[in-house]
Amino acid sequence: TMEDLSISSVEGTKPSYLVSDNDSSTIRASDWEKVTWEFSDILQSISSKEKESLPVVLTKAQQLVQLLADHPLLKHEIVIANVLARILFMLYDPKPLLRSTAYRILRHTLAGRETVAQLVQHKLLVSLTVSLSTPTLLIECEEALKLIRAIMDVPEGLSLLSVGVIKALVALTERETEESPPLSTDARSIKPSNSLTSTGALSLFYRLCVETLCELLLLNPPLVFQGGGFRLLISLSVSAPTEVSFTCILAFLTLLDHPDARSFLRGGSDLDCLLSAFNLFEDNDETSKLHRRAMDSAFLISILMKSWTGLLFFCHDNFAGFRLLLMNLKRKNAKLHAIILDLLMDVLRLKMLPWLEASRLGALMKRFTTLISPAETPAPPKFEYAPVLLGTTAGQIVAHYQGLLLKILIICDIRLLLLGIINDARDPDSCDKATVLITHIFEMAVNYLPVEFYQDCLFGSSSEPISPSCISKINAAIAAPEIAAAKKVSVRNSVREMTLAHRANLDDGAFKALLSNAKTLHLKDYTEWNWVSLSQLFLGPMRLPRRFAEVQEKYPKLLKAFLSFLRPFKYRFGQIPIVSSERRGALKNPKVVIFVASQLLELLLTFDEGAQFLASNKLMPQLAEILAQVDPTSGITSRDPILSEWRLKSTLSIGYVRFIGVFSNSLRGVKILEQWQLVHLMNGIVEGSVLDEQHNHLIFNLLSNLNYSVDSPLRLLLQKSLSVSNLRIKLFVLDQILPTLVVKPECENFVIDLLVCLLFDEHDDVVLRTIILLHDFYTQEDNAAKIDYFIDAQPSVTALERSEYGALLLLKFCKRTRGFEYLLRIGYIDSKFKESVEQLLSFEYLDHIEGSLRCLFYPHLNLGPQQRDRHFFHYLLSTEEGVAYFKQHQRFLDSILQNIRSLAVKLLSVDRNEEIPQVAKKMFPAEEHSHSMKQLKQNMWILGEIAAAEYGFQLLDPSYSIFISEKHIAEVIVAVFKTGTHWQFRGLAFYILGAMSSTEEGVEILDELNWISVKSPSLAISLAYPASMGQGKFMEDEKVVARNVLGSEQSPGAPVQFDIDEEVNFENHEETVEGVLSLLNCLSSILGRIERKARSKLLKIKGEVPHVFSDVSLFLRVVDLLERGSFKYRIRVFIFSLFDTLAILSELVKRRRKN
Repeated sequence: TMEDLSISSVEGTKPSYLVSDNDSSTIRASDWEKVTWEFSDILQSISSKEKESLPVVLTKAQQLVQLLADHPLLKHEIVIANVLARILFMLYDPKPLLRSTAYRILRHTLAGRETVAQLVQHKLLVSLTVSLSTPTLLIECEEALKLIRAIMDVPEGLSLLSVGVIKALVALTERETEESPPLSTDARSIKPSNSLTSTGALSLFYRLCVETLCELLLLNPPLVFQGGGFRLLISLSVSAPTEVSFTCILAFLTLLDHPDARSFLRGGSDLDCLLSAFNLFEDNDETSKLHRRAMDSAFLISILMKSWTGLLFFCHDNFAGFRLLLMNLKRKNAKLHAIILDLLMDVLRLKMLPWLEASRLGALMKRFTTLISPAETPAPPKFEYAPVLLGTTAGQIVAHYQGLLLKILIICDIRLLLLGIINDARDPDSCDKATVLITHIFEMAVNYLPVEFYQDCLFGSSSEPISPSCISKINAAIAAPEIAAAKKVSVRNSVREMTLAHRANLDDGAFKALLSNAKTLHLKDYTEWNWVSLSQLFLGPMRLPRRFAEVQEKYPKLLKAFLSFLRPFKYRFGQIPIVSSERRGALKNPKVVIFVASQLLELLLTFDEGAQFLASNKLMPQLAEILAQVDPTSGITSRDPILSEWRLKSTLSIGYVRFIGVFSNSLRGVKILEQWQLVHLMNGIVEGSVLDEQHNHLIFNLLSNLNYSVDSPLRLLLQKSLSVSNLRIKLFVLDQILPTLVVKPECENFVIDLLVCLLFDEHDDVVLRTIILLHDFYTQEDNAAKIDYFIDAQPSVTALERSEYGALLLLKFCKRTRGFEYLLRIGYIDSKFKESVEQLLSFEYLDHIEGSLRCLFYPHLNLGPQQRDRHFFHYLLSTEEGVAYFKQHQRFLDSILQNIRSLAVKLLSVDRNEEIPQVAKKMFPAEEHSHSMKQLKQNMWILGEIAAAEYGFQLLDPSYSIFISEKHIAEVIVAVFKTGTHWQFRGLAFYILGAMSSTEEGVEILDELNWISVKSPSLAISLAYPASMGQGKFMEDEKVVARNVLGSEQSPGAPVQFDIDEEVNFENHEETVEGVLSLLNCLSSILGRIERKARSKLLKIKGEVPHVFSDVSLFLRVVDLLERGSFKYRIRVFIFSLFDTLAILSELVKRRRKN
């Protein structure tokens, strides 16, 4: 589903012990013994006595790490106690490099939960807390964080992490807001300006801290909640740079879908703060100081809304999220209006955020695409929505999402808000955007919603009057901006016919004047001819036979001179440069000569007398001769052929190719071409291209100019160019000629026959382009019924299967009885059914669906494949024969339905009076939860495909099932929609119920369940809505269990309470310890006065009785206090500065050894 966009979580990584370690598993026994001895020798040589020699210890430690890295299975063989005995001294050494080295060694030795447990017993968590809470080198904190992440990778290792470590990590992550000494990357510190918003190693470390908290949030929400991580991550979602807040938002989006975790966000209410950026705008403030933050928030809200989970999140408390967002349209701020309107058009999938591509977010996405793409030259991210094909699964999903979102916006009075902006007309840009948006809302409402859902809200009476100017703007937007292409052609042809008719009816005087103005009768120099008059003459009066006869009788020189000028071996016409020249006497537009000459040839071929005159003219044998010059089989050669490539590109010799095309437009012309052997010569040129490509340019132009509308030898020429020619010619015909021919009814069957033959071509590129052309043709709705001719040709199924587009064509075969029978006969149906079942077992279909959705709603992230067509079962159930075949596998469908029933019952089994986390434990065993959810999700998608098929819904009748069931599966899906605990399943249920409305049987069942169905035949979509939405009711709000940040724990110990203003006067050591704990507890006060007094009293105690802060028991109680309380990073630094931390850690190690 749409919410499966996820960060790189540890959930997706395999623990090290599960990875196939080929190097270690295949090592010989003798070599393995050598490795273990080597590790043991190095370990034994490390001693605390050498700690003064830092390079020596670091070198040996690096050797240990290298061995563990080269042989991952080695960690399962070593005894962790022996390792700890040798390296624990590093953890309390004053040198940060030694402490970081110890963390690094321990990270590579984690073999399982038992190893982590032993480390915890040796107070590793205390060391981690100290490292993350005191100023030190950056490398120490990095290695400490890596060790935490390694523990997260260990199965059940996360359960051993303490709240204190999480709180230390949280305090370190939010440290940039504190005025405390920063981490340093070397012995000389870095300036305090380094923070989350800066660049460099420190900034990358902080971002890694945020990602780690997000991963912990998904793996163990209670741990992060008690550690204060929720508060921090929510704050970062609003105020951090977008690339950081984006990570937090995706984590929360995943979290919102889990009922046992939503309570930590009060059902999602805590995320309403994402809208706070819009509340900062003031009326009539035209400055752009808040723009960037508002646009970043708009992007994050867009990510949330374009998912079922995010959409339902904004619907809590009677659409409180949507109302808070739309309320900003009432403000008198044009810039804020523009951002909100851009956001609305983006979530409605009308137009992507216009500023996204040019922003730093766009640059970040481009870098992200480059990093994740396996291709050497990855495609750049797309910042526009791809059109959705009608009748596909993708089209259905988008329609359901848009319809639901549209109804929610209508409930929230979007119409009145948009009309207010249009009537106000304060800002032209906002006014235009509001006009476009309301126009689309009207259009989508008609297509996607029941009439009763929008009639009163959109077209009924309103308190907001619509001004005449507003109505005119909306009408202008609704009007088609362009005339349809077919209508343009029709208008153009009508105008041309009227013009020709007018020009033909000239009187004798006007006709003679036109002849005189042409100057062809008097002047031999073609540059002096009046080409406009010649064009009018050939397009007008000479098209009448009587005028032609008159010219031949009275002015025979006219046609004789013009055709003589065209003859190739007169070297006049063919020598004219194709590009205009500034030379005196040159034609300003040489191409007009070709145009007028073509008009003359077209004129002569319109009646028999003209055709006879042309056939006997010297022009024809010379045309044949220039073709013979380039025909390798003719026996005629020339050093400089008139139809050579350089002449065709630089002179009007290209006109001779155009003339041959004019001949091909009529049967008279084709007969003349055959009479003078021009067709035979062209066949020879095409055949010669197999061995020589030098005439490819000529062949390209010849094939482009010929007319194949009539059944003539020219079709055989085209067929030969696809069978006996070189690869470049085949690809040219496929790309440039056949796509225009296949859409002509008179050429359709001829082209399909050619394409069927091309499926057997030796070149894979030719076969692929052939399949794509066939797919594009039969995907058009008007051509779907014509596929029977293609099926009767029995195309190669093997060739079609090799391409994704060919596989889609084979699926379309299943929708026709002939196609199903043909595919069943050759065994395709059986193999495809088996393949589909196997894909379901491996969740391949689910991955495909989710990838397609990412591509549809988040094209700028390039996170999934392009959209494909519907599932095989949908096509299989499109014919009665397919249904009969499917019934033979009824047990498979029964298993899907039974799985949905059983798992859906568990989704609905939440006791509203019981705490959600306890219920979650009852729902599924931990190891089965993920698999069960994926299985349910995939089966629901399959159910939608079956229900939407023409004959599929009848198979869902309980009477067909072998299982005894009282309820129709539609009732189960309705229950999931109403009360499902997982929000993404509620959105999925909404889609499935819409798919069920595709058939009459489905509409009847839904009507009994109080659902309203909507069909849009023009868009090939079917939708369904609960009738309660007509009254503005959509979903019931969940009961949210209040969560205490301390859980069931109370504040640590019971320290002595005293007035902070009293003087410190403790009589014995025990009272001093209790007093210190109370003062330390006061450091977490929100009142600065109390904190300052507590700090001064602690410093006074340290000065008077310093030995108190050497007490190991007090130190451990302080660590416990830090785990239970909430202390800023600077307070933690101050607390640990009171103690000789390293000495105390050393003492703890000694006590452990004694025990």
